[in-house]
Amino acid sequence: MITINTTSAAQTLITKGTDGRGNIKKILVTNYSTNPGVVSLFLEDASAVKYYFLVNQVIPPKTPLVIEDCLSFNSSVYNLKMTNSGTDPKLTIIIK
Repeated sequence: MITINTTSAAQTLITKGTDGRGNIKKILVTNYSTNPGVVSLFLEDASAVKYYFLVNQVIPPKTPLVIEDCLSFNSSVYNLKMTNSGTDPKLTIIIK
């Protein structure tokens, strides 16, 4: 479980080079603040090329977002990263 606050900088959720960590079935992102969050979730390769799952997805306050489709990736090649913007949103991320 990962908790992140407002940041426009990308936070790495899974670092490349970790065996088997890219075998993801579900990601749960819960906004537990009173403000909306704006989330982008993406893979990034060694050349900083980004491949997006979500771009600027608004998550209302006190609301979960479940992502369950096409999530597996080669974790020896890509980092899984997320950005979170908005006015002080607080997110909890669970990756299974």
